Amino acid sequence: MFHGYSYDIYHTTTSVAGVAPVGRMCDEMFACSLVEGLHLGRSFVLAHEMGHNMGMVHDGVQNQCSRSCCLMSAVNGAGKTTWSACSVREFNAFLLQLDESGRGNCLRDVAESISTHDHLKDGRLPGQRFTADQQCSYFWGKDYQVEIPNGKKMDDICRILWCGNSGSTISTAHPALEGSWCGGDKFCIEGQCTEWRNGPKPQPIDGGWSEWSGGDKRCPISQCQITGSIQLKAQMRTCTNPAPNNGGQQCTGSNLRGLICGSVQSSCVGLSRLEFGTRLCTAIKNDPIKPDNQLSGATFLHGIHPCKIWCHMIGTTLIRNKGQFPDGSPCGVGQYCVGGNCMALSCNNEAVVSDPSDCPQTEITTPETWQWSEWLEWSSCSASCGTDGTQKRQRSCSSTVDVGIELDDIKQLIAALNPISPSISPYSVNEKDKRLRIRFKTMDGSKKISKSGEHPKRSKGKKRKHKQNGRSSRKQRNAETLNSIRGICPSWNEWRQWSECSVSCGGGQRSRERECSIADKCEGEGTQIEACNPQECIIETWGDWLPCSVSCGSGFQTRERLCNGVLCEYGLKQARTCNREVSILSLVFHNLVLLDKLFLL
Repeated sequence: MFHGYSYDIYHTTTSVAGVAPVGRMCDEMFACSLVEGLHLGRSFVLAHEMGHNMGMVHDGVQNQCSRSCCLMSAVNGAGKTTWSACSVREFNAFLLQLDESGRGNCLRDVAESISTHDHLKDGRLPGQRFTADQQCSYFWGKDYQVEIPNGKKMDDICRILWCGNSGSTISTAHPALEGSWCGGDKFCIEGQCTEWRNGPKPQPIDGGWSEWSGGDKRCPISQCQITGSIQLKAQMRTCTNPAPNNGGQQCTGSNLRGLICGSVQSSCVGLSRLEFGTRLCTAIKNDPIKPDNQLSGATFLHGIHPCKIWCHMIGTTLIRNKGQFPDGSPCGVGQYCVGGNCMALSCNNEAVVSDPSDCPQTEITTPETWQWSEWLEWSSCSASCGTDGTQKRQRSCSSTVDVGIELDDIKQLIAALNPISPSISPYSVNEKDKRLRIRFKTMDGSKKISKSGEHPKRSKGKKRKHKQNGRSSRKQRNAETLNSIRGICPSWNEWRQWSECSVSCGGGQRSRERECSIADKCEGEGTQIEACNPQECIIETWGDWLPCSVSCGSGFQTRERLCNGVLCEYGLKQARTCNREVSILSLVFHNLVLLDKLFLL
């Protein structure tokens, strides 16, 4: 039975990953094992506990085999993929004991479920069914894949599998599955990276993208949090169709994009990125359940990773990633955040992508007759101020395509429009309504429709005439432009002077501000923060007093100023008097003088 993480099996420690009775496989009361079902690595723990069920004991503790070689070691870990010679003898003894007990050997029963769930029935080893990257994702999460740390090699995964998510690299404490590719022409066989032994060698498999997630066209409800944000819907895809294996090529392109919902003209007025980041860092620092006392509460706007939220750490210049800005947050000119990544607005303002090849495909079905649609609404002004703004509105022209035309003509026309992988297929709604379906993407992301080889049409407003029998096939415009005049454009004033540094030494912060001519309308940040006074603080103390300058009578002694335990450069000293007691010689002299005076009397 599998159970949740960190179950206290013995009520004394949480380090035990499984428990099972020894040699009780055919006992109705005790034929069981209990294993923490945390991740894929528990398959090795499950094999260990099943070994106990079938009479095996811990290697090196209850028998003479090595403590660290094999599956029945008391502690799981790297390289333990096989049974020891002791375990094999114990298993054979268990089977012999079952046959001689007279109670029957339950292992001789026919188990239909074994053949039903046999993962080897197609001849593939586990490492060929699940790639090393997939094993990492099953161990630690979907963003993890194989990452070899410095000093290690790919063939080391047969002993211990290393995984990472472009951050810290962690181990699984278990080897890669049997049959996993370990580099070159080698595979993990019995814990060793070696050449394929049985049957034809597995061939390289190039990776292919899955379909984009989120086929539902409805957009999520999102709150306005960051000023200038737009509404979009994030989509993901995985390189699992098929997953690359055996040295095959990885998928090219990004696994993430965002589809624009509505207009790209933002009306959101919320917090600045600095304010939002500071609020999050402060909330994490002061979390009532699990506060992070290493954080200062201040945020850092990262230039290379602008969609991630970075928090300053106390007493150092280090920063730590603690989250990401909401999808749709602005991260540059014409750029917006999607899943913590900054992507460019593209695809004719329909999506934010890392590359134009990731633009959504457009499927277009030609209707029956050539005719203009109604004018769409005027677009938003291209400028928020000044006299250079324009507004546009559009309409489209469409017509029926006769399926009797040459498909080669259509293909040549689409190819001239520079698409990516066009495809054309005839279909019909009924016998009288015969049409063509054309699917394609273009390098610049714009959508285009074609009717036969002579009647192209663009749905997004650039004027272009196409001749038919010496005459223009379209005598009206499909787009109109209106000049617009707006008010004065907002602009930033000069930066104010930097504030005083928060500390005189040891590393602090200072800031400066600027004002927008129209409140909250300028692009960019109104506050800058930078580090200051990084020099080490000097701790000054007085050294010990030197010995008195005389052994008796009135003298003086000195001490010097210390800076961080050594003499200060400016050489400051202190002095004081010492040993004020009268000396014996002076008392003798004084008494002789008194005696002299008495004799004179």
